[in-house]
Amino acid sequence: MKTLHHLVADKLKDIFPTILEGAGIPSINGKPGENLLGPSLRKAGFCEFNDQAAHVSFMWRTRERKLILTFPKENLRNGELKLGDATAGEFYDLKTDAREWTNLYGRAEWRADRERMRVELLAHLNGVALKKANRSK
Repeated sequence: MKTLHHLVADKLKDIFPTILEGAGIPSINGKPGENLLGPSLRKAGFCEFNDQAAHVSFMWRTRERKLILTFPKENLRNGELKLGDATAGEFYDLKTDAREWTNLYGRAEWRADRERMRVELLAHLNGVALKKANRSK
């Protein structure tokens, strides 16, 4: 059975195209991954962390904002996550708070940015990581 740690392993695919670029070797068509040294095709960076017995947290980060959502592991096992499944959240404005001292998650003035990032993170989880995990069952 695959664990949540296997979901993060998907990001290792970026190492191969990065090494090719660094060595001056043309990329190989059809191979997955993105050159980490080139312009990013992704909207944000993704990370899984704080993997505990009953909960797991996921991060979605751009240069300017950072979102962290925590979900019950049971919801991950049941398939597609929904916005209402998150049990906790954090949201930071990295331009003015690079050290992440002030959690803006509940502040109304950040709602539009927070919700856009929540939708992007859930789309990423449901479109990539969870489908791969479910295929391996």
